[in-house]
Amino acid sequence: MPYADHSSSELIKEMLPRLWAHVWRLTYDVELAEQLVHSACTFIVEQGLPLPSDKSPRLWLFWSFYRALRRVRGHDRLGRKSCDIKAQPIPKTGLEDMATATLDVRIVNATRQLPNEQREIFLLANIEFFSVSEVAFIMGITVREVINALATTHLNMSRTISNHIDIK
Repeated sequence: MPYADHSSSELIKEMLPRLWAHVWRLTYDVELAEQLVHSACTFIVEQGLPLPSDKSPRLWLFWSFYRALRRVRGHDRLGRKSCDIKAQPIPKTGLEDMATATLDVRIVNATRQLPNEQREIFLLANIEFFSVSEVAFIMGITVREVINALATTHLNMSRTISNHIDIK
């Protein structure tokens, strides 16, 4: 069935695993991820946010989620707080020492240390593979702000990762 014929609740149901995985990467907390996804999905269905014909269902879902998230947070983009979603502490895996951790572990740990908006933009662009203009649309910011945030994020992550590598 083409997406244009789907209701928002059908689209959410179909794409819920992907959305949930994204939100979990924002929080690293199963309970908080479930609460945020539930609140956002309820908002999306109650608001009856239509699927624009010029946007993909995946783009619509993430845009709707971030719109709902801003509402759940109780403020718009201009009033964003950097402490709204805190990534949970890194679980004890035996790989806490960044110098001996694999590159994958160092990247995940560096991602967890990013401020909220940087982490959100990084995940949308680098994990969900949205374009810069799509990330701007989802987040309700300009393309220039996305580019600046990605540059800052990559610089911060590079510093975090390289600070823990013993170069001999």
